[in-house]
Amino acid sequence: MVQQESSKGQAPKAAERRENQGKILVIDDNESVLIAVREFLQTHNYQVTTVSNPMKSIESLKFERPDLIICDIMMPGVDGRDLHAAIKQNPEWCTIPFVFLTALSSKPDIQKGKALGCDDYLTKPFELDEMLAVIKGKLTLAHARTNGSKVRLDSFRKQVLNSLSHEFKTPLVAVCTGSELLREKITDTQDQQNPENMQQLLDSIQHGAQRLQRLVSDFISLQQIESGAAAVSFSKMRSRIAVESLIEQAIEFTQPNMRTGRVVNFERGPKPHFIHVYSVQMIEALRQLLSNADKFSPLEHPIQIALARNGDKVKMSIHDHGPGMTKEELAYAQEMFTQIDREKREQQGAGLGLAIASYYVDLNQGSIQFERKAANADGQTEFEVTLEFALLPEC
Repeated sequence: MVQQESSKGQAPKAAERRENQGKILVIDDNESVLIAVREFLQTHNYQVTTVSNPMKSIESLKFERPDLIICDIMMPGVDGRDLHAAIKQNPEWCTIPFVFLTALSSKPDIQKGKALGCDDYLTKPFELDEMLAVIKGKLTLAHARTNGSKVRLDSFRKQVLNSLSHEFKTPLVAVCTGSELLREKITDTQDQQNPENMQQLLDSIQHGAQRLQRLVSDFISLQQIESGAAAVSFSKMRSRIAVESLIEQAIEFTQPNMRTGRVVNFERGPKPHFIHVYSVQMIEALRQLLSNADKFSPLEHPIQIALARNGDKVKMSIHDHGPGMTKEELAYAQEMFTQIDREKREQQGAGLGLAIASYYVDLNQGSIQFERKAANADGQTEFEVTLEFALLPEC
């Protein structure tokens, strides 16, 4: 069943044996195969665990996670396919490279094995140096994937920490410093006669508190999305509602937190447009989009909201004069905890707004598009967000 290795598969030199090459779990009901594979791989400095009973291999995985699994298919009781399915269903083990080892060498059998999602397929009889090449290749690929994931995770972690450290610190400084100064002024009889200074401090405290409140609200939305609670709420709570009502509620909810002097223009048409959504989620999505428009659009240009019917659908457009984004920047900005050019300009928020808005729109069976329009006559960029939903039949 196991052919002796060729000269390429000879034991490595002492200098090559110093470093552990990885942990291999071998599962086969044939004891002679286990012995041959274990002795060969150990000479190449792999740490090898052999198991003849498939059920015992599950217990082995609970105590030690291997770097690669080699498993026979045809075994009594639980065969290799069943074991492979059980391992791939476990989130802690599903990324372990899995190689089938079997006497089923016909092309349909091999195709069936690969269709199950195994990483490779060795047919008996096999040469040990062939198995060694497969192991090295799979471990190299697995290490590359792990390193790539680690780099992405580290980068994401830094983005989150940078965003949150700034976003928590800035409003807390305003709240703490403002309240401390206000306390001093209340006890100072001279300052008590200057209500304008006190009002400025109160405004600063309120602004910081509102910013923290928005951050907490975003994190609650994120928790609901990640836990699946948002999807459950949508399926239970969606109802028939007029688009016009959603927009008006979103404006009413958002405007107190917008910059002083901000104007939002929206005119309700003569006939309402009804859609089937969860109103709380859609109001939150619109709030996030309006907050973004307020942040990046000059005060001298009102934010324009328009409705248009497009066949059996209704389109909501939010138009502003912000800097806009390229397609690449938009794709990036719709991910959690990401912001464009934060190091160049002050931005409030933790980088969750567009991601939350996009998720809620998709969940409510709508579509969202971001368009950076050409510069207007004044040379300023125009930016538009469009949401589209299917209209309900008229009653």
